[in-house]
Amino acid sequence: MNSTIKSLRAGWVDILFGLWVIASPFVLGFANNLAVRWNNVAVGVAVVLLIFVAGKGRRLVRGLMVLLGAWLILSPFVLGFTRTIISWNNLVMGLLIIIGTIMVEAMRPTQLPAMPPHQ
Repeated sequence: MNSTIKSLRAGWVDILFGLWVIASPFVLGFANNLAVRWNNVAVGVAVVLLIFVAGKGRRLVRGLMVLLGAWLILSPFVLGFTRTIISWNNLVMGLLIIIGTIMVEAMRPTQLPAMPPHQ
């Protein structure tokens, strides 16, 4: 099976999380704050795009996903967002992206070494 298809099957939850991060400024009413809007749109797009390339260099992609989740958690404090809805949205979504990434990696089948034939 194609590695991109496998990545999409394993990472559909992270795709949903990324799409929500993109949509959240508009849905939750903080799109007028350009810094927040573009921060969330950029992180969400990066999450979705990384899922599409996750089959190539999986460890690097997973590491980047964890960093993006951590940035979402820290971004309200670093960029000075003061509205509670922004802080909670980014905190929860950052944690979910990190947890989702770890869960996808933990559920991935491992290659077992070939067993010698029994005699």
